[in-house]
Amino acid sequence: MEDHQDIAFQPVILGTDIGTYALAVSFHQRWKVKPTIVTTQILGPIMFSGIIDTRVVDIHGLPDPDSEMPLIDGLIALAPKLQKDYSGKKLLLIANIDSNVRDIMRRAEELRKYYAFAFPSLKIIEDTSDKVKFPRLAAEHGLNVPQTLEIDFSGSLEGELAKLEQVGEPFPWIIKPATSAGYERLKWPGKAKVYTVSNKEEAQKLLANLYQHTHENPHARRFVLQPRVEGNDSFNLSVTTYVDQNSRVTMLGSAQVLLEDHSPTALGNPVAMITEPYPRLYEQVSSFLKGVGWHGFANFDFKVDSRTGIAYCFEVNPRIGRNSYYNTSAGMNPMKFFVEDVVEGKAVSPQHLAKRVYYSILPKRLVLRYVDKQMGKKIKTLYRQKKNHDPLFYPADFGFSMRGLKRFGYVMIARENHWRKYHHNYPVAKFREGETRSLDTAALTRP
Repeated sequence: MEDHQDIAFQPVILGTDIGTYALAVSFHQRWKVKPTIVTTQILGPIMFSGIIDTRVVDIHGLPDPDSEMPLIDGLIALAPKLQKDYSGKKLLLIANIDSNVRDIMRRAEELRKYYAFAFPSLKIIEDTSDKVKFPRLAAEHGLNVPQTLEIDFSGSLEGELAKLEQVGEPFPWIIKPATSAGYERLKWPGKAKVYTVSNKEEAQKLLANLYQHTHENPHARRFVLQPRVEGNDSFNLSVTTYVDQNSRVTMLGSAQVLLEDHSPTALGNPVAMITEPYPRLYEQVSSFLKGVGWHGFANFDFKVDSRTGIAYCFEVNPRIGRNSYYNTSAGMNPMKFFVEDVVEGKAVSPQHLAKRVYYSILPKRLVLRYVDKQMGKKIKTLYRQKKNHDPLFYPADFGFSMRGLKRFGYVMIARENHWRKYHHNYPVAKFREGETRSLDTAALTRP
């Protein structure tokens, strides 16, 4: 393990959530360095931590109090102080929230005066986040996506309704906005992020309603319609990658999601996973990333249709993902690839995740309620083998100091609070109303 005094860089991480803390742990675990976390507020996941250097941006103290990018303004204002505090070290910037990544690339020229970072271009970010453009890019570069129909209300409603004849069975279908930015600002009764329709009549009625509320807004009048991919939480898969400055995919990691967060503010975030390799998905994502000219981390969300066994990609995020620590847990620390590329400029050999570990922020007994017996046996076996990992449970951040005890107390309380959250948002009875079989990934792990 290197002495942190000899490290040629200082990590600077934007955020305050579990994913932010997990990134800090990954840096601290490998280099014993205390990353700097820049945030506008301190929330539980980074509270009382002794392994981070926290800098809070005072939004009201910025030159422009009405700025649309206060965190970026704060990051730039803070840069001279960080350069002084970490003299001679390269400031290595990383973000794990889509809006922060986008803002960094919008202000890339200013930020590069102080910080080193690796993200796709702003055009690539915008094209891949557009739910109309992404399926086209995916099809062009070998990534499997669900059939997608574009609905554009810049013309007549009748013309768009006629497109419904192009969509075949089976129902239900999903209807969602092509881009979220403009759509999120609109309000009306019954508005949702995603809609489900059971037949063409429901689709026609919903589209007529959406037309009424969005057709005059150029930034919110495009939608996509896709067949719903069936399956419970365990049919979701995550793939994490890193692409270096020479367009080489140097890191490929993946995991099966066992259970997602079902609370309204964090809906869909994986909270229990088992790591394992998916060679055929690795081929797909590698082809896509090279084809579009990616640089930096990418996180892909896949779902296997429980009826057909086909794995479909839903989206790619221009960041490492909230659950990146599952890679570190399995012995493949993603920060190593980032540092070797951006700081050291090394052309490293590509590495694929190979170990199976259990990653979760929930109590084991809670997760066991939401998986079948076979999956339950896998979880219990990994616990017996001591291959279970929680990114918040980092012993180096505990201890007999008041701070260390407070940190330990927070982690224990946060873990136990999930019992209440699941009882309220996703009771076992609701889970049992649908398919309770967990996905068997054996076919996906074969070359």
